[in-house]
Amino acid sequence: MNAQHNVRGSLSARAALRPFAAVAVLFSLAVVPGPTGTPQVSAGPPTPGCVIDTAGLIGWWRGQDSLVAEVGPSMVGTVGYADAAVRRGMQFGATSRLQASGLATVTDGLTVEMWVRPTAMAFTGKTQTLAGRWDFPGVDDSARSYLLLLDPFANLVWSTDEPTSRRPLELRASAPQLFDGSFHHVAATWSTTTVTIHVDGVQIASEPSQRGVLNAASATAFRLGSKDGLGDVLGFDGIIDDAAVFSRALSMAEIAAIHGAGANGKCTPTPSQAKVSAADAASNDGFGYEVAIDAGTVVVGSASAGAGPGSGSAYVFTGAGTAWGQQAELVAADADPADSFGDAVAIDANTVVIGAPGDDGGAADAGAAYVFTRTGSTWTQQAKLLAGDAAPNDTFGSSVAIDADTIVVGAIGEGGDFSGAVYVFTRSGTAWTQQAKLRAADAAAIDLFGQSVSLLDNTIAVGAPNDSNSVSFAGSAYVFTRTGSEWAQRAKIVAPDAAVGDFFGWSVSLTGGALLATAYAADDQRGAAYVFQGSGATWTQQARLQAADGAAGDLFGIAGFIDGDTFVAGAPLEADGGELSGAAYVFRRSGSTWTQRAKLVSPSPAVGDTFGSAVSISGDVVAVGTPGADPPVDAGSVHLFTNP
Repeated sequence: MNAQHNVRGSLSARAALRPFAAVAVLFSLAVVPGPTGTPQVSAGPPTPGCVIDTAGLIGWWRGQDSLVAEVGPSMVGTVGYADAAVRRGMQFGATSRLQASGLATVTDGLTVEMWVRPTAMAFTGKTQTLAGRWDFPGVDDSARSYLLLLDPFANLVWSTDEPTSRRPLELRASAPQLFDGSFHHVAATWSTTTVTIHVDGVQIASEPSQRGVLNAASATAFRLGSKDGLGDVLGFDGIIDDAAVFSRALSMAEIAAIHGAGANGKCTPTPSQAKVSAADAASNDGFGYEVAIDAGTVVVGSASAGAGPGSGSAYVFTGAGTAWGQQAELVAADADPADSFGDAVAIDANTVVIGAPGDDGGAADAGAAYVFTRTGSTWTQQAKLLAGDAAPNDTFGSSVAIDADTIVVGAIGEGGDFSGAVYVFTRSGTAWTQQAKLRAADAAAIDLFGQSVSLLDNTIAVGAPNDSNSVSFAGSAYVFTRTGSEWAQRAKIVAPDAAVGDFFGWSVSLTGGALLATAYAADDQRGAAYVFQGSGATWTQQARLQAADGAAGDLFGIAGFIDGDTFVAGAPLEADGGELSGAAYVFRRSGSTWTQRAKLVSPSPAVGDTFGSAVSISGDVVAVGTPGADPPVDAGSVHLFTNP
């Protein structure tokens, strides 16, 4: 997975610089996992929450950063993940091969349907397998196989075979639009009378069926993105999303309905939630002050005092739906009081990076960042990162981000005047090396450059919320890109409606083709979030978002995160559940339009919870920190909402 984890950074390390007194309340976290959204497969009327009748649904693989099936057997194999048509999809390349054993055979009908986007923008010159159960000749010559593929001439092809001669029986339809760089819905149906091919909800080819039964050999697995027996030469290169198999031929109306539902998918999953807290919870731990999630793993920052007041720790939880359990508590090998370990956290797969802006290893309060890696269920400290030019009060570790073998660390105190800097580290084997130090081209005192950071592939976004280039303390965000090992500033982004003291850039987050920047103090601290579309040096504002019921002082956007077409913002001082109880808001994009989808609150809100102090998203799970939750007093918790 390409993780683009953005963490707000250390509020405590910057409290003295903050222009209002509310900072002290932001010390609690709550995490709630959501529902699985598995539909009931039954005959009769349409399943509630689904656009079609899900009767006959025997396999459904949504992607969502996981190979676990919503219906039927789960996939096994190697694949990446990327933003797709229905939030997240499976990214196929040269070595990707997925399969599911135990899929039911079919007799009277079959439908294979999915969203696809080939990587190539023109004809690929090779055959690319999308899906099917196609056994190798000789496995069972009485069995009939089926396959959906793209041929070298931009045709979408549906094949079955005739068991006596193993001769493929094909329906072929020209579909050059599949190579235009956008997602398209494809479907093929087979019945004892008719075979059809559909693209984007429209039937584009049909012919009489060869009848018989599609009784694929029981040992033959269903595969996505590859064909058995012929290696990767027939593999798919691109993204497959929300793939499904039905043991009946869907009607034209049903296929059109799936296409029309677009990013909403075939079914609206039932929301669920969970709550986690530290096994050794104690008063004033502020568990949930920072949170990051990747697939089924959540890492939570806490001010717990294992090595003395303010030393800090981070907790790792794994799970799904309503079942989450603590896997580990992480502490620095050289932990000391006031290190603030856990003031920033980020995760990508089996690697976690944790900021400790109060660490004295390089100099007094110069700061550090720690890297932990997981083998099985065991976490081990891999490295301690320090700035190559560490100086007192740099607070290196104020914010952190990780993507694969690159880590970005913010140091808002760098320069001796809190102008700030960002450091980039890369990993080779188990060794981490500083690759670059980045500063704003127009750096000025107390800009707080590095207050927030986000990393995606070769792009870094950096928030500088105190920057006064537009108007005093309006804030800004900077974009840097990497060529080879060299980083260069490509853009500086400011809010078109910048106002004094907005603190735009307090939180930044990158996803494919989009950048989020929040301004929690905009509009009398009601708060706002801005979404920009673009890349490199060119960014255009797509939306300015606020809570539908927002009020002055809510601090909407004190934490924010964007993942694909979903954005979540925390508003920790929202007061519907009591003073400073807090809330979080989820927005979803369709085309270029963003709409508020949900308002999340604690199931049992209380005064001072500050629910929404930290937020993160992975796939269909939103994590929300509640550092002020009791009991014990201000021990904190995290809520995980699935499909909110």
